[in-house]
Amino acid sequence: RPYFAMELVEGTPLLDYCNASRLTIEDRLRLFTGVCRAVQHAHQKGVIHRDLKPSNILVSVVDGRPVARVIDFGIAKATIGDGITDARLTQDDQVIGSPAYMSPEQINGSRDLDTRADIYSLGVVLYEILVGSLPFPDEGYRGWAAIAQALQADPPPPSRRFETLADTQETRARERSTTPARLRRALGGDLDWIVGRATATEPDDRYESAVGLALDIELHLADEPIRAPGATVMYRMRKFTRRHRWGVGFAATIAVGLTSFAVVTSIQSDRIAEARDLAQTRQGQAEGLIGFMIGDLAERLDGVGRLDLMDTVAVEALA
Repeated sequence: RPYFAMELVEGTPLLDYCNASRLTIEDRLRLFTGVCRAVQHAHQKGVIHRDLKPSNILVSVVDGRPVARVIDFGIAKATIGDGITDARLTQDDQVIGSPAYMSPEQINGSRDLDTRADIYSLGVVLYEILVGSLPFPDEGYRGWAAIAQALQADPPPPSRRFETLADTQETRARERSTTPARLRRALGGDLDWIVGRATATEPDDRYESAVGLALDIELHLADEPIRAPGATVMYRMRKFTRRHRWGVGFAATIAVGLTSFAVVTSIQSDRIAEARDLAQTRQGQAEGLIGFMIGDLAERLDGVGRLDLMDTVAVEALA
């Protein structure tokens, strides 16, 4: 009988490896981008995995660095036929997979299933390795009705979900080599947007490809503006500042120095103008006094023969 001889993949499930190794958020993201590119490779070969979850992603150490491998394509779906038959590894109208990681359209048994179903599952996996919890509370995953109801709305942002885990925040932060406050800040902003786009209820609102998700994560790690919705002008300015903090700091120092110089120069200019005005006023007063002494006063003193008195006054004024 024909058979396939496949490589034995040994390793630790993704979430277990991340927590046991106490990987930081940045290291988890770097490891996850490898998962995205593996899924992208499958999609390029015309295969939708349909059961992506941490236990189907094994991590092993190769040449001193962790490498993630996607396994278990047992319920995968072929998207490209062979020209004779529409080759599929499973049939349509079957709700199969792991409910907590399935996309809404997969749960609904949609016939129009495409690679974006895997994008949703990748988003849930990313959610879990970042927060340490699934998007919805445990009761949201009990029974098909509860799952279907939970998936009618977009999952809450990771930072908000973390806020609801007060009893275990210390443990989850410790597993990520940080503190609850720092973890809360790290989850906000970019990561909220990235996860939100990957796990959008509507397939059209998700990333168009697994590599698109990976690229946004890499942009976040490089402090570049991401492509997910929410990138405002102020957001892009903050990203530029973080990315070029030394240059911006130097420019800010120069700007402060120039501003200070301008202020000091302006003050000195005002003082010089005041001194000039005062000198001009006193000059006018002196000229008026001299005119009085030479003119009106001289005539009066000459009449009484006391011009010597004017000479004494002049000497005293000059002194």
